Amino acid sequence: MANEQKERSSRVVVAIDGSEHSQRAFDWYCENAHKDGDSVMLIHANDISDRQIQLHPYGLATVESWDKWIERCTEDSKKLLSTFEEKCKKLKYNCKLFTQIGNPPEVICKFAEEKDADHLIMGCRGQGSIRRTLMGSVSDYCVQHSHAPVTVVPPANREHHGFHN
Repeated sequence: MANEQKERSSRVVVAIDGSEHSQRAFDWYCENAHKDGDSVMLIHANDISDRQIQLHPYGLATVESWDKWIERCTEDSKKLLSTFEEKCKKLKYNCKLFTQIGNPPEVICKFAEEKDADHLIMGCRGQGSIRRTLMGSVSDYCVQHSHAPVTVVPPANREHHGFHN
């Protein structure tokens, strides 16, 4: 029985960004995919391109301002992930929290590969096809580049977001 339990458990990565979409992806995992013994890893990637750098008069960002930004990002990530951690504790899931800085789709895929994930679960904002084509999307990138199978949980209101049955 113990060997059967080990064989059935999985290493699952759930990408969290604080949106309703990542909340829905987490809920989908809990309701549809969780198995006793799973190791759940929640990853939050801080997008470096969102960084608004205060420049020195000569055009350089100070190390101090960069360090403060890193510290603030880390604290914000911990707050965000703590709500999910509480849910995992209540459900008695084996859960670990991770935060990294970088381009979210690359961070998520690399993290899933490094952790030897069996499954990657993420939400989808449901951008329209034109915007998705021009800008790309995190979920599209992960579907194409992840070494683990990816489940993309669609938006609740699919037609409003450019999805059609």
